[in-house]
Amino acid sequence: MSEVSETICQLHLDVTGVVQGVGFRPAVYRLAVEAGLSGMVQNAGGKVRIIIEGLPASLEQFKLRLPQDILRYATQASIDTLEANWHPAAQLRGFVIEESTSTQQMEVAIPADLVSCPECQAEFMDPDSRRYLYPFTTCTACGPRYTVVESMPYDRQTTTLRAFPLCSACEQEYTDPLDRRFHAESTACPECGPSLSLFDENWQALPGSAQQLIAHTHRALRSGKVVAVRGMGGYLLCVDARNPQAIDRLRASKCRPDKPFALMARDLDTLRRQCQVSEQELALLTSSTGPICILQTQPNSDLPLEQISPDSSRLGVMLPTTPLHQLLLGVLSPEFDFLVATSGNRAGEPICRDDQEAHKRLTGVADLFLTHDRDLARVCDDSLFIQVADKMRVMRRARGIAPSPVTLHRPLERRVLAMGGDLKNTLCLGYANKAILSPHIGELSYLETAKAQQQMARILPEFLQQAPEVIAIDAHPDYLSSSYGEKLARELGVELVEVQHHYAHAAACMAEHQLDEALAVVFDGLGYGADGTLWGGEFLHLDPSGYRRLGALQATSLIGGDRATREPLRQLLNRLLELDLCDSELTAARFSEYQAFIEPTRQLLKAGEGTESSSCGRLFDAVAALLGGLNSRSVMRGRQPFAWSN
Repeated sequence: MSEVSETICQLHLDVTGVVQGVGFRPAVYRLAVEAGLSGMVQNAGGKVRIIIEGLPASLEQFKLRLPQDILRYATQASIDTLEANWHPAAQLRGFVIEESTSTQQMEVAIPADLVSCPECQAEFMDPDSRRYLYPFTTCTACGPRYTVVESMPYDRQTTTLRAFPLCSACEQEYTDPLDRRFHAESTACPECGPSLSLFDENWQALPGSAQQLIAHTHRALRSGKVVAVRGMGGYLLCVDARNPQAIDRLRASKCRPDKPFALMARDLDTLRRQCQVSEQELALLTSSTGPICILQTQPNSDLPLEQISPDSSRLGVMLPTTPLHQLLLGVLSPEFDFLVATSGNRAGEPICRDDQEAHKRLTGVADLFLTHDRDLARVCDDSLFIQVADKMRVMRRARGIAPSPVTLHRPLERRVLAMGGDLKNTLCLGYANKAILSPHIGELSYLETAKAQQQMARILPEFLQQAPEVIAIDAHPDYLSSSYGEKLARELGVELVEVQHHYAHAAACMAEHQLDEALAVVFDGLGYGADGTLWGGEFLHLDPSGYRRLGALQATSLIGGDRATREPLRQLLNRLLELDLCDSELTAARFSEYQAFIEPTRQLLKAGEGTESSSCGRLFDAVAALLGGLNSRSVMRGRQPFAWSN
């Protein structure tokens, strides 16, 4: 409005951002009532529409303060855009929350799953509460969202919770705008909500109440058994973290010989007795994200570190993320101070979503299956952070973060679905000024993970109602993600764009720091280069038109293709042969076990059969092999690494 008058008028506000599943509408209700304004608030597709009436000055102040004031009652909300339009007054009386509507064009932001909030934890521990020790206690500030919502707008009937009609007590909370469970879509209680089940290794149901099933689970963990636990985002595999034999058994059955296992600590005091915790780590561990943080152990830690995190003084640790996890650790009479809590899968596969998948893929791994009847629409692993200097850096973007949007500093011209690489795969859907990253998917060399990636490539655009106009793939011709991207582009009839691997890395950093031009140094593993060689130690100039390769690490020839990547000793042989160092007496003695490789490799190099590579990662592998710093599994399967000695 160009000028302020004393005439009652009406203001329409259309709000986008993280505004559904976070208590946004009841928060708006409270703020409007406090301000003495009439009107309504409503979910409209992927946005929230607010209509308020009052004096222009009051309406203007409400609009200006909304992004900040909303956080008083909806701590997880965030506003991306706020569009305001003025209208004549319609003599509205009171303030109401209207039923949701759907629209053809939706601006959707999917809310992320959040760990149990302090209010729900207190209620869970209160003997006088009707939710005392109920493992599915949630409210608008916590609990599952992304993993249970099936379509937008985000209402109970569009989530998997619609299978549980609310009892009268929960219905009263759900419909009371001043209650913290107003439109808490995952709200439930023992009377009307999900319930626990326990199955043995033959998938025979074990009888008993919820407390009896938990007690049975405790006995199994104490005896060294592996328990598969269905949590908020899928299955976890758990064993007693103080039982080395149980940990070794889990490693063998999960096919994870040496990668570290994550731990779940009973509480913060317990965690601090074993790990050093900085202020930044503490803030993140106790936040609503509740990720795994990689922490330095205390010098006097008495955990079996060699079994949990071989050859490392660091541990990946999280606190209980749900009331079920608190029960598992022994919330009343402490049973365990730490549990190993690793993803519910075999190595390389996606985590199991439901009982059918667990039956198929975890039989033979787990001895017991602690599960429930709240269906998951999709899985979501735990997020992973590490502190670098004074900042927490995300290493795996998943629960608590994904799929919240990343805001770009300039809008995209077209909707783009980026397929990612084959290792640690994550998809990204970009449109307008947003980049929506899927939760971590995993290595695509495993069939189940490749299937999960292909499913996500279809689900994410459909759910967000943003059909891609471009499919972006890695330029490497042998990537599974690239071949599926080609197939998807043909099916959809959209443009396919190949992107050089290290250019993509640099461009991602530029987007993160809102840069349009940069000089980039990209030290990485192998990536298919524009000249047909394998890049990985690149000096690039980037601007909106693309990139120029200014320089690179000196290239070396690799014999053995992918095998040279898996067996760094072969890379070392390649480099030493190129330098004519394999004929010395000292070198020959060090390679006495591998003489059979030397002459064939020499001849192939002379014939120019090797693939040129400037990869910094492969250089590091070769140096590690030279120093004897890689174990037999990573240097050459089934052989011991050589070591330099006097």
